[in-house]
Amino acid sequence: MTTVWLTNNQFPLTCRPVQAGDRLLLKGGTHQRVRRVLIDQKVPRDLRANQRVIVDALGQVVWLVGVKVAWFDRRPGALPVALCQREQ
Repeated sequence: MTTVWLTNNQFPLTCRPVQAGDRLLLKGGTHQRVRRVLIDQKVPRDLRANQRVIVDALGQVVWLVGVKVAWFDRRPGALPVALCQREQ
């Protein structure tokens, strides 16, 4: 389980498959492509196609499920949101 701090305008969160061009926000304001994260974490190619992401209402990737969480500064009014992966 991991916690991220999100503001009201980032809700609702949505789960969807990875799309070309998806990027994770990193500390310092830079971004990393989800494709590159999966390669760096050595996720097998056949599993990459089935990978899911959680995105906010603005379309930003919040969590590459089970792999990496985006960095969001703790802003005034932000709420802690616990993210956990459930096995099916």
